Order: sequence, then C-alpha cells, then structure tokens
Amino acid sequence: MPIKIPNDGLYLTYVPGFVTNQALFKVMDPDDDTAFDASDNFIDISGLAWDWAKELIYEAEDGDIQYHMKAGVEGTAFNSGFIYSNKDNDGYADYRVWIPSIGGLYVIWGRVYSEGKRQNSFYVSVDGSQDYLMDLNKNSQWNGEYVTNRGNALPPYQAELDPIFFRLTPGCHNIRVKAREHFAKLDRLILTNDLSQTYYETAPEKWINLTSPADRDSVIKGEPWEITWETSSATGHVVIQLSYDKGETFPVTITDETENDGSFMWDVPYVDAEEGIIRIIKKNSDSKPMDQNFRSFLFIDPPERIIVESPNGGEEWQALTQQTVAWDSKTFTGLVNVEFSPDSGATWETIATDQPDSGSFNWLVPDNPTDRALVRIADAADGVPVDLSDSLFTIFPVPEVQDYAPAV
Repeated sequence: MPIKIPNDGLYLTYVPGFVTNQALFKVMDPDDDTAFDASDNFIDISGLAWDWAKELIYEAEDGDIQYHMKAGVEGTAFNSGFIYSNKDNDGYADYRVWIPSIGGLYVIWGRVYSEGKRQNSFYVSVDGSQDYLMDLNKNSQWNGEYVTNRGNALPPYQAELDPIFFRLTPGCHNIRVKAREHFAKLDRLILTNDLSQTYYETAPEKWINLTSPADRDSVIKGEPWEITWETSSATGHVVIQLSYDKGETFPVTITDETENDGSFMWDVPYVDAEEGIIRIIKKNSDSKPMDQNFRSFLFIDPPERIIVESPNGGEEWQALTQQTVAWDSKTFTGLVNVEFSPDSGATWETIATDQPDSGSFNWLVPDNPTDRALVRIADAADGVPVDLSDSLFTIFPVPEVQDYAPAV
C-alpha cells in the first residue's frame, strides 16, 4: 500500500485481490511508530464472479534499454534473453505496460538472478515515482522476487513494506528498472493483481546451459577441449560458435551441426586472441534456446614441452648401430641434452649436450646390452621441459662372428 500520502483523512484505493475474511487496514505516522490506528473488525474480501486475476508478463530484453544496461544471452532464461548493467547505478530499461479496464492493486515481480554475493538488486519505479527496491536472493540461480520498500526501522514493526502494492489505473503505465548493482540479471517482469501469491517461480520448458568452458577458464591453444552443456530437450542437433570480442560477433563456427548430447571435443586452434566466448544454439527454426559464456574464458599458450617419439618403448636396437633419437617440441626452441639409462632410470649417461632443438639426433648405440633402456631429452639450460621414453626398449648385443677354420 502507499507510503507518506497526504494526511487528509481519505485515500481511494482498489479492493485488494486477496480473498480473505480476516483483512485489516492500518494507518500510521511514518515518523512515529506509536501513532497508528487499525480497523476495529475483520473485513471480508470475497471472490468475484468474473475472472478478475490478471498476470501481465514482459520479457526484460524487449524494454527500451539505455546504456550501461545491456541485453545478454542466457540459455535458462525465457527466450534466452535477459538484461544487466556492467556498472553500479548506471543504466535503465523502460517498459510500457497496459493495465486492463478494471485497474487494481498490483505486485511487480521479477525473474532474477544474482551473480555472486553482491550483485543482488535493482531499483524499480512506476510512472516516475520514487525508486523502490527489488532485492535478489544471493544463490546464483533464477528466482522470483518482488518490489519492496526499505524504510527506517520502526521496532517492533517490520523495517520494510514487503511487497509494495502499486495502485494502477486502467491504461498505459511506465515501469523503469534501474541498475543498482552490476551483473544482477533480470529475465522478465510480471505484474499481478492476485495479492495472495507469495512466491513466483517458473522456468522455460526448453532450455540449454553451457557448462564448459566456464567463465574465466583457461583454454590451452592447440590442444583438445571438451565443450559440455546441459539441456532439457535432448533430441536434435546444436550449432557451436566462437567469439573473440566478448560476444559482439561470432565469426567462427566450431561446428554447424553436432548431436545435442551434451559433449563436443573441440580442437582448439592457435589463435591471436586472449579471450573467447562460446555460444551453443539449438538447431531449429528460431535458434532457441541458446546459451553462451557470461564472462570470457582465457586463451593461454601451451606450456613448453618436449615429447620423446623414438625410442619410446618396445624397440629392439642392436649395439654399435646408428639409430635416430627423435622428439617433438611444443613452443620450446632452446638447446637440449640427450641422455641414456640402461637400468630403468636408476642411472643416466650423457649422450650429447647443447644440441639444437632439431627434433632428431643420430646416436651410435653403446655396446651395453640391456632390456631396461630409456632415453631422456631435456632443456640444456635448466632441465625443464623434459621427457623420456614412455616405456623400456632393448639393446641387444653385437652378434658373435664365428671364425671357421678351412677344411683340410
């Protein structure tokens, strides 16, 4: 109900949309908790003969959105859209709402999402009136919350009116949602004159939720990454796209069709970019639902690596023969040392030092027969990166030459 109205002895309002036989009205001085009066007897509010309950729904991204308020993509939001501000107390969205011919007292709900423990509120005003608060539950999931009024604490009375009942006459009204704390999300506005409703919760029938890469994940260039998602519609196919500019454009199609089974192995390219955003779209006529990262993930260079390719286990090399030791380097370009172990790595012998990282070295296999041989290649400067044969290989002895005497 209204607060701080003129004290002229009369206030014209609508009968609340709340069927009860125990209603009471109270009038009080907002600055003096001892000055109040309430109805002497209970008031009976009966149900009406016609369908009086109204629910008016407005998608948040359909409002007149002003900077820094922005529209975003969220696969678990209705129509896969929502609004948020990336700056505290900056930006707003206006909504032109049409109240049916009977008018009435309305509660304004929002389907809202709190990012973390601080980004948890919006301001809401009606027709240019004062700003009221829509406070969000800090649980990192979509919730239904209504507009309240935080006033001065008046013990033993509640410190806020919860919720606010807005007296809306028939016709057009303007609702403004203003940013208060950045990254609080609004999916939709709901106006209802059914004041008995104490909790509002609903979710889209079909949704999709990107789970990996998550916001701020580190994705290694040139290596495979499993893109994963959850969905309520497990049939059909999805499209997966990539953005390098925080979701402004999606110039790269990772796949134009893959099964909607929750997983896709992505061969991450070597890209000249530091951040990325993945968008996943249900492949159908309206490309809905779809989801994408809210914040970018990070592209990082792969760590320096040396990978021994030969001998890498199972080879049988004859002593005193020329063999090729081969390796591959990832983002490493220094000099290497090449070493040999005849006893499963218990001891090591140096084959060569300060060799160029060419990927191969011609080795005269020593006359040291063993079935427990390993080769190790390491950065000559500090020993890192380093790699050795994955398993043991064999060095077998030089065949004996039989000295046969000529027959007499």
